[in-house]
Amino acid sequence: MLSDKDILQALNDGLLSIDPFDTKQLRPAGISLHLGKEVLVPKPMELIDLRASLDLQYEKHAITDKKPFIIQPQQFVLGHTEEIISVSTKLGFIIEGRSTLARLGMSVEQSATIVDPGHHQRPITLEIYNCGPSPITLYQGMSVAKALVFQLSSEAGRSFDEYARYASQKSGVGKPILRLKSE
Repeated sequence: MLSDKDILQALNDGLLSIDPFDTKQLRPAGISLHLGKEVLVPKPMELIDLRASLDLQYEKHAITDKKPFIIQPQQFVLGHTEEIISVSTKLGFIIEGRSTLARLGMSVEQSATIVDPGHHQRPITLEIYNCGPSPITLYQGMSVAKALVFQLSSEAGRSFDEYARYASQKSGVGKPILRLKSE
């Protein structure tokens, strides 16, 4: 895992790109990330069949400082980082929720914690769930996660964006892309 000094060096060497970036985001072994300007709220369906061709429906909510989104107990939404991020094929990136938010019952990543080497010029989608007993207000720009950066033992043979189904989602929050049959 990279230290704050190593992360600055990776930024300077072009192995990592975070825009916008301020050195105040640096932690001893990570980088604070902030909530972007929209969330997607999934509309309920009778059944989600991962082998069927589905058009998943979401309500998009723009959020600002003056118009926050209130996530209710037991509610799940998709958000995104305010930062546009690139990770070279020499590094990996793990997203973790903030301890303060977790202590309120809010998790920021359900299971997609790894940002693969070769993720290029786009925000990170955040899987936000309020498992706590109280509603929580979400504001654009609030610190919601921390990224841990690690060096690979050798450079990846191919970039994630060469084959990733989400590589074309360059701005805002991306909804799930389901494919027929298991892949």
